[in-house]
Amino acid sequence: MKAVVFENFGEAPTIRTALHPKPATDGVVINVEATGLCRSDWRGWMGHDGGIRLPHAPGQDWRAWWPSLD
Repeated sequence: MKAVVFENFGEAPTIRTALHPKPATDGVVINVEATGLCRSDWRGWMGHDGGIRLPHAPGQDWRAWWPSLD
């Protein structure tokens, strides 16, 4: 899968290939098809949000589906 990632605050993000995550024993993995960026993502990119750890893949408004809950 592809992800937009920024390594440093305020610098240009890059698109990189990311590994598919493994779910916890009591978790699920969902397939995110699209994500949007908003003002809070911009604030994180600029370093105005102290809760963001680098590297960071922004995007919190997404469209997703899960193939099964088995």
